[in-house]
Amino acid sequence: CEGDQMEEDTNTPSIEADVRRKGLFEFGCKHYRRRCLKKAPCCQEFFWCRHCHNEQKEAEEYSQSTSGNINGTPPLPPHTIDRFAVEEVKCALCHTQQPPAQVCIGCGVNMGEY
Repeated sequence: CEGDQMEEDTNTPSIEADVRRKGLFEFGCKHYRRRCLKKAPCCQEFFWCRHCHNEQKEAEEYSQSTSGNINGTPPLPPHTIDRFAVEEVKCALCHTQQPPAQVCIGCGVNMGEY
């Protein structure tokens, strides 16, 4: 009819909003619920967060130092990640590797929504 205008339903989320929220709180670790993994610049491995990286590397180094430290060599310095040096992340949904960003360039999911 003339003069009738369809009003946008603001209660229905847009398709784009649905995509960005896909997998919300389904991915991540005990420290953070996020939809991307960070690539550690020090070892080129992917981890959910810097805490996961540091815990795993610390455990590996402790295991190596206790099994191989028979000649009294001092332990290695801690293998920790500099979170500001991360230059690559991987989307947990589509596995696209990309520079750090809020939204995945592959599937459009919001990787860091909390």
